[in-house]
Amino acid sequence: MVTGRTAGDLTEEIWRTVAQLSTTPPDDFHEFAYASCVRRTPHPHRVVAIACSADDAVWQLTKLVTDDAHAGVRRTTAAPPGVGCACGTSCAVRGSAVSNGNIALIFNGDGNQWAGMGADLFRREEAFRAAVEEVDAELAPRQGWSVCDYLTLPPEEWQLDTALITQPLTFAFQVGLVAVLRGRGFHPAIVLGRSLGEAAAAHTAGALTTAQSALLVTAASRLLAQTAGSGKMMAVGLGETDAEQVLQAYLGRLELAAVNSPQHVTVAGDAAALDELGRSLARRGVAHRDLALNSAFHSSAMEPLRGRFMDAVGDDLAPRRTRIPFYSSFTGARQDGRALTAAYWWGNIRHPVKFSHAVQAALTAGADILLQVGPHPDQGTYLRRIAAAQRPHMRAAVLAACHRDTDGLSEIMAAQAALLVVGAEPDWDLCFRRR
Repeated sequence: MVTGRTAGDLTEEIWRTVAQLSTTPPDDFHEFAYASCVRRTPHPHRVVAIACSADDAVWQLTKLVTDDAHAGVRRTTAAPPGVGCACGTSCAVRGSAVSNGNIALIFNGDGNQWAGMGADLFRREEAFRAAVEEVDAELAPRQGWSVCDYLTLPPEEWQLDTALITQPLTFAFQVGLVAVLRGRGFHPAIVLGRSLGEAAAAHTAGALTTAQSALLVTAASRLLAQTAGSGKMMAVGLGETDAEQVLQAYLGRLELAAVNSPQHVTVAGDAAALDELGRSLARRGVAHRDLALNSAFHSSAMEPLRGRFMDAVGDDLAPRRTRIPFYSSFTGARQDGRALTAAYWWGNIRHPVKFSHAVQAALTAGADILLQVGPHPDQGTYLRRIAAAQRPHMRAAVLAACHRDTDGLSEIMAAQAALLVVGAEPDWDLCFRRR
C-alpha cells in the first residue's frame, strides 16, 4: 500500500516506492509489502497493488500512475506474462479512503445471474468451494439437483430462465463469496439484502443456519417459479411519493413493488396496465424500463402462494440473534434476527422492497463501504443515489465483489485491493497469509 495526504503527494510516494522495489531482493518482497500496510500510518489518498513479486508491483504501480487519471476508484489489469502472477490476478487500485471504513455487504436479489458464474472460483478457490459444498449438502436433497454439479457444466448448458435454478445458485454463490472475503480478513459491520438476497444476508449475520437457509431458498424458488404469467415489472425514474400519486390512476392493476433509491422505484402488476403506464411516462419524459419479467413479484399477485409457502416453511425456521447487525429491505430498518420467522419471509416475498430505506438506515448507522455481493453489481446506480442523498454529512464508497463474464479470482483480488484503498481495516495476518 502506498498513501499520501494529497493526490500529488501520492504520485510522488508511488515513484519513491517504485525505486525502492526495484532494488528489493525477491526474498524480501513479502516483508516489504506487509510493512507498507501495517507499519506505516495510512493517509487518505491510496494505491494498493496486489502482486506476486517486486517486478510485478513495479509494473502495476507504474502502469497506474502513467495512465490518464480519472475520477473515482480505478484499477489496472494483470501484468504481461513473465512479470505478473502466473495466475494472472495481479492488479493495482487507486482511490481515497472514506471516514469510518465500515463495510456493509449488500446481497443482490434475482436477475443478475450469468452462465458460468462461480465455476472458476469453485475450481481454484478453496474457501469458496468448501462453502458451496456445505450449502449444496443441504440444498441438493431438497431440490433434487446439485449446485456443485451445476458449476462443472459448460456455460452453454446452464438454464437461467427459472427461479428453480437461479435462486439456489445465487444463494450458494453469495455464501461462497462471503467465505472468500472472510478468509482474506474482511468482516462486515452490517449486512442487508435485496428481495431474496436477504436469505444470504440472514445466513451471514448468523440468524439462520445453513440448513434453515436452504429450506427457505428451496421453498421460495419452487413457489416463485410457479408465478410465471402473473404480470410484469417496470423500473421507473420517480421517487416513492410521486410514484404513489401516479399509481392512483391504476388502482387494482398496478402496485409499488420496490423503492430502490430516492429517485427510483419498481412497479408491478397487470401487463396491459404497465404498457399503458409506460406510454404515459414516455409522454412526460420520465425514464422507465421494462424488466423483462413475466411475474409481478412483491405485489398482490403473490397472494395465492401464501398458504403453500407457510406450509413448506412452517415452524422449521428457528431464527437466532444475529452476530452482525441485519438491516431489512422488508421493514427498511435494523431487524432482530429472532424476528426472521416464516411470517417475515412471506412478507419479504409479498410486500414492496424497501431497499432505499434499508440502505439509508445502514449509512446512518455508520456504514460507508457498500460492497455488492452477487454475480453482477446491478444495484450500483441506486446505491450511489442513496449515498449521495447523505452528503455533505458523509461520503460512501460503492464497490462490487464480482462482474458479469469475468474471471472470478481476478475480481476477488481487485475487490480486496479496492476495499483497502477506501479504508477497510482487515485482519492483516489473513491478508498476507501465503496461499
